[in-house]
Amino acid sequence: TSVFLPELYFTEEQLLGLKDKKGTIDESKWFIEQEIRRKNEIVTDNCLSVIVDRLYLSTLAYCFARSKLNKNPEEFRELIKYYDLKKHLFLEYDHIIIFNNDVETTISRRKDKLSADKQYWIDRKFMKYHQYF
Repeated sequence: TSVFLPELYFTEEQLLGLKDKKGTIDESKWFIEQEIRRKNEIVTDNCLSVIVDRLYLSTLAYCFARSKLNKNPEEFRELIKYYDLKKHLFLEYDHIIIFNNDVETTISRRKDKLSADKQYWIDRKFMKYHQYF
């Protein structure tokens, strides 16, 4: 058996709780908390594969890129400390496969998004930092 967890794995209520945190360290911490929630809610007994769209690595890369772009390395250090405290609570993965689009493809896929943090996803410098991570 396999389990697939799409990126939009959050309830409307949870996403409303995220609304005021967009583009902040609190948003990144919120996503770390969702990794813990994922482990607590998913039954993986007798599962051969768990396929996840979006993982804590995306959160770390996003915060890294945002802190580089905003010249605020303390923000990333704060998230890494938070991550280190929480990572033992995550679902454990035997293998992680990362699909990485080039900057132009990623930007073209995001242009029509009307998100609070849209400015990051269409910024080539941000995307280069994100991919560098």
